[in-house]
Amino acid sequence: SRWAASCGHPAVAEALTVLPALDLFCFGAPGARVNGTDPPREVVWKKHLALLIYLALSPDRSRTREHLRGLLWPEKDEQLSRQYLNEAVRRLRIRLGDERLVTRGDVIEMSVDRLSVDTLRLQELATRDPAKALALVRGDFLEGFSVEDAPAFEEWATHERERQRTRVAGIMVEHGEKQLASNRFAEARDAGRQALGLQPFSELAVRLVMRAAALGGDQAGGLAAFHDF
Repeated sequence: SRWAASCGHPAVAEALTVLPALDLFCFGAPGARVNGTDPPREVVWKKHLALLIYLALSPDRSRTREHLRGLLWPEKDEQLSRQYLNEAVRRLRIRLGDERLVTRGDVIEMSVDRLSVDTLRLQELATRDPAKALALVRGDFLEGFSVEDAPAFEEWATHERERQRTRVAGIMVEHGEKQLASNRFAEARDAGRQALGLQPFSELAVRLVMRAAALGGDQAGGLAAFHDF
């Protein structure tokens, strides 16, 4: 079949280049699915999963090998960290396809072909369908997930967690405003409260709660929300 592909047979060439579908889940306990099923265990080993998620959320989905070694194997010397990274990439390519992680010089790039990441999907849906976007949020970003001996990764995850909280809270407020416009005051109030749970100092969220309470006939509840804020 490889001979046929090299001779330009289109059907065979296409079959050889199709990557397994990869779904990465960052909200709640992180995980992955490959072709819609539970992945091979190597894919969800902590540093392997951390590598996949980090690359998927990196600018242009790429990072230099030196950067990745310092991120996930900072305690190892250069030679050993190279071996660990090379082995991680080798195992992931076996399970996810050779073209999922592409090497370009000293840069490793993740292919977007048949790739889905819940945090990126959230961003795509946020404006046109806030309710559908919020259905993706199963918990905090990388909830309960930590990588030993990788402080730079932990620092990145903490920063990204706060960024995602801000984003999700904003979508909750937007969803609540739509509920308010449809006279669904209880739903709007709940959305505002959920947003405050993520961002306690959000003025937009507390205003939503107050307006929803007042329009729903609960002026005392609106004042209480203001005093709590």
